[in-house]
Amino acid sequence: MLKGVDGVEVVGEGASMADALKIAQELAPDVMLLNLRQRGGAEAAARIADVCPNVRTVILTASENEQNVTMGLQVSARSYVMTGSSEHEMIETVRATNRDDSYTMPKLVPRLLIKNGERINTVAGDNLYNLSPESNREQ
Repeated sequence: MLKGVDGVEVVGEGASMADALKIAQELAPDVMLLNLRQRGGAEAAARIADVCPNVRTVILTASENEQNVTMGLQVSARSYVMTGSSEHEMIETVRATNRDDSYTMPKLVPRLLIKNGERINTVAGDNLYNLSPESNREQ
């Protein structure tokens, strides 16, 4: 999906978490997509953050489970995007992550935000939301 996108260069692809770590170490991409459903996905994200701190990780998964979303972001992933996301969402997530912002899809935001001890249950609009602590602006 990202091949041929203006301003995006795909520098490597892998089929396993061992491949992901090798790619991160050898190619040092600016942004790396990791499938959380692959065996060892969360561990790979954490390991990549430890050994390649300049590689920004985007978790790619089919899971909307709150625990998986939170785990993905807790292991130093910068962003979280669903498989089956639109091309626009995927590209914007990668670009935002490359800018050193943290993004997630709007439908996942309520699973991450809590206000006054209660989960927020609504999200307005079709925009991606910036979850960076430095900024509360809407993208």
